[in-house]
Amino acid sequence: EVRSFPKVTLYSHSLDAGIAQVNHALEAEDIKDKLRVRVSSKRIANLALAGQAATELSVAIVEGGGRTPTDICIRSSLLLDWVPAGFLVRHPTVDLTDGGAVLFASYANDETNRSVEVRAWHRLLRDDGQGDVQLSFQAASPKASAGLEGGARNYVEKSGVCALDFIVCHPRRSARYTVEKVVMVIPTGNLLPPPVSAMPALSRRLGSRSTVSSMHDVEDRPPMLPEVEEAHRRAWREEWDKADIEINGTRKVGRCQRMARLFRYFQVSHGETVGGVQEPRVPLLVNRLFQATFRDLFGEGAVPRPSWLVTSRVLVQDPRAPPVVRIEPKLPPACRQLRFNAALGRHWHRFTFTAGTVQILVQGPILHAAATNQL
Repeated sequence: EVRSFPKVTLYSHSLDAGIAQVNHALEAEDIKDKLRVRVSSKRIANLALAGQAATELSVAIVEGGGRTPTDICIRSSLLLDWVPAGFLVRHPTVDLTDGGAVLFASYANDETNRSVEVRAWHRLLRDDGQGDVQLSFQAASPKASAGLEGGARNYVEKSGVCALDFIVCHPRRSARYTVEKVVMVIPTGNLLPPPVSAMPALSRRLGSRSTVSSMHDVEDRPPMLPEVEEAHRRAWREEWDKADIEINGTRKVGRCQRMARLFRYFQVSHGETVGGVQEPRVPLLVNRLFQATFRDLFGEGAVPRPSWLVTSRVLVQDPRAPPVVRIEPKLPPACRQLRFNAALGRHWHRFTFTAGTVQILVQGPILHAAATNQL
């Protein structure tokens, strides 16, 4: 939340469908005090580990506030006011020991014996153009440390029942100050997840009280956002290797490519890699835009999903190993190249369609039988 800035000069809210990352950017100024700030944030829910999420919020003072010293305060909290019906908040805790900043709370439903524990770790960073530098902070208020000779410039103090304020005193101009937050949601009681074998192929390693605690006890340190982000990006790269369909050509083809990937993003997000029989779980607007762009390019009737580009061109006539396949290489004039992966004969095959030619590259074996179904 940015307060007391009467003029907003820039606002951006975007979704990176390649890695399911939500981005915000805001620039605001107060002409009277000659103060201009830039705020940005990003959020992800880790695809590689269920129940883990990460976010960061950055603040930079682009133009200083004249003679009046300007401090930066970034607040982090766990929701206590809004909880699902029947659940109560238990044991909200703020832990500032050993130079750390950890928030903890549990949410329990006594009637159904269901509960969930939430823990959040934090780091404070500064980037002045030479890379991120982790900053240490004192667990005290500025007033309590004002009398210290060469007193600390960074503080963290408790704000409310389960909230923290990270305060940077006299920040450097144009330097970016960031608070990273990694959250782990651990279900207990009847909220424990089903066995991994019963979950869709998209599901990753599931967090529980024992696995999460042992994972961090071995490393003897809390999780950090770069590690979470790298695992999340790697998991999405694996999914896009199977799900992506590359369409190259004119500007009309470019619109079709964007809509196909947005459609695929919602399919992958809902774990539809294990089958394509059900109705695709995508927003109605996305579905209609996808239908319109594909009809405009391919001149077909209703196209149920992007995998129609695969199933209408690679026709398995005999599923026995090795399969007998008929290929339809026809492409519309506006499309220069069509490229995708398809599962045939227990191996992934890379198909590249161009005008009059089809190239097939046999890749590695399929590790999971469920992955053979197209989206």
